[in-house]
Amino acid sequence: MDGAQPQYQDEIDLIEVFETLWEGKWKLIGAIIASISGVFAVLFVLPAPSFTAVTNFSKVPTFEAEHYKRFNAFGFMEITPTLLLDLYTEQLAEGGVFEQAMRNAELLDSKDFVSVEAYDEALTSSASSIELIPPQNDGANANAIYRERINNKWQVVFEHVDEVAWKAVLKDADRRANEAVRRILEQRFDAAFQVATEQQIFALEDINTKIKNAQAAFDRDMKEFELNHGFDLEDVASQIQNALLDYDKKIMNRLTFLDEQAKIARAIVVAKNTIEAQTFNAQSGFVANVNADTPFYLRGYEAIEKEIELIKAREQKHAFIDGLFELEQKKRALEQDKTLHRAEAKKLFLVSLKDLEAQKRDIEQDPKLQRAKQLFLDTPIFTSDDFKAAHIRIDTTQFTYARSWSLLLALSALLGAMAGVVYVLLSNALAKRKRHLADRQVYFQS
Repeated sequence: MDGAQPQYQDEIDLIEVFETLWEGKWKLIGAIIASISGVFAVLFVLPAPSFTAVTNFSKVPTFEAEHYKRFNAFGFMEITPTLLLDLYTEQLAEGGVFEQAMRNAELLDSKDFVSVEAYDEALTSSASSIELIPPQNDGANANAIYRERINNKWQVVFEHVDEVAWKAVLKDADRRANEAVRRILEQRFDAAFQVATEQQIFALEDINTKIKNAQAAFDRDMKEFELNHGFDLEDVASQIQNALLDYDKKIMNRLTFLDEQAKIARAIVVAKNTIEAQTFNAQSGFVANVNADTPFYLRGYEAIEKEIELIKAREQKHAFIDGLFELEQKKRALEQDKTLHRAEAKKLFLVSLKDLEAQKRDIEQDPKLQRAKQLFLDTPIFTSDDFKAAHIRIDTTQFTYARSWSLLLALSALLGAMAGVVYVLLSNALAKRKRHLADRQVYFQS
C-alpha cells in the first residue's frame, strides 16, 4: 500500500474538550448527583451535627415603656425597662424556666435514659449549660459570635442539634419568664399597697387616739378646774355662812344684853341717858370725857328698847355684817371666772377637735391608693395578653454548626464534577483510541 499513515498531534484543542464535555453533560451531571447522594448517605448514618445557638434579648422598646409613664408619675411604685429586664434575666438565670421548657418541648428523649432520675438529672445539667452573656462591647473574646454583641443586649448561648426544638424551648422559656415577672410585679404592688393601707389605718388610729385623748384631756382639765373652783367656792360660801352665823349669834347676844340693860333701867326708872360727861377745853375744841366704867343701863330704857326694836326690825341684815360684801364679791368673781374659763377651754378644744377631724377626713377620703391601683391595672401587666418584660429575638437566632452543610455540598458537587470531567474525557479518549486502532488495522490490511 502506498497511502500515508495517520498523523497524531500532541496539542490540546480546548474547543474539542468543551465539545466533548458538552456531549457528555449527562454523564457529568450524573457524577455530581452521585457524589452529593453519597455525601448525604454518609451524613445520614452519622450523628446530627451540633450547633451553637445565640439569641439576643434586651430592654422593651421605648414605646412600650411609655405605657408605664402615668403609673410611674404617680410616685407609688416605679416600673422601668431596666427593672423589667433585670427581673426577666433573673428568671432565666435561675434555670428552672429553661428546665421546664426543655421538658415540655421534649428536647431530650426520655426513652434514651434508663430511669426518670437519670432523665431529670440530664435535663438539669442541660439547662445549667445555658449561658447568659451580659451586655459588653469590648470584643475581648476571640469568638466572632461573642464579638457581635451590642450594648444593652443580653445573649442566650446554647449548644444543641435541633433548631426547631431549641426555638420551641426559647419561646416557652420566654413565656414562663414573662409570667414570672408579671407575678413578681403583682406581688410587689400588693405588698406596697398593703403597707400603704396599713399606714393609712395607723394614721386613722392615731387621729382617733388624738381625738379621744383631746376629749379626755378636756374632760380631765374641766373636772380638775371644776373641783378646784368648787373648793374655792365652798370656802367662800363657808366664810359667808360663818359670817351670817356669827352675825346672828352676835345679834342674839346683843339683844340679850340690851334686854337686860333695859330691864335694869326700868327698874331704877332711868328713862333718859344719865351718863355724865365731863368736858374740858383743848386746843382743838371741846372734848367729852365719858367714863368707860359707867353702866350701860344709865343710857335709859327708852334708848335701849328703841335699839332693841330697830335690831329686831332689820330686814337686810347683810348690810350690818362686817366683811360680808367683800366675801360676796369674791364669790361672784369665782363664779364668773368659772364660766369664762369653761367657755375659753371649750373653744380651744373645739378648734383642736375640728383640726383633728379635718385630718381624719382627709385620710379617709384620700383617693391616692385607689388611684394608684387603677393606674397599675392600666399597665400592660394586666391590659396585655402578651406581656413582655424584655425584647427577645428568637426568630433571628444565629446557628453556627460544627460542620457546614453548604460547604460539604459544595465540595461534594465539586468532586462529582471533577470526577465527571475525568470520566467523560477518559471515556472519550478511550473511544478515540479504539477508533484509531481500528483505522490502523484497516490501513495495514489494505
